[in-house]
Amino acid sequence: MASGCRATQTFALRQQSQKVGDAAVRRFTPTARRPSARPHREVKPAKVAAGEYATESEVIREGLRALLARDRAAEGWLLNDVAAAYDALKADPSKAVSADEVRASLAALHKKTVGWM
Repeated sequence: MASGCRATQTFALRQQSQKVGDAAVRRFTPTARRPSARPHREVKPAKVAAGEYATESEVIREGLRALLARDRAAEGWLLNDVAAAYDALKADPSKAVSADEVRASLAALHKKTVGWM
């Protein structure tokens, strides 16, 4: 690695299928990878040149504001919707839906919207 260079990693999910008994099970594991390009080096000057922003710092600040807003939305979803659903399921496990029911429901929705399966 070059001196003064900071390694940036993004994460992807790698899908693996394996047989467990009679069922095929898919597992997803996070894998780290480095981005192949540095788009910020092209985007910042282009935004300034197009007149959308006065300086590259403004571009960065706007990006950080968008990132913080996304994080707040995700945190709200987790705290409100996901936590409430978890609490309801924990209180009454009979409301749980099996994986087979979810697959069948998604397949029916796919067939309805796309027209084939």
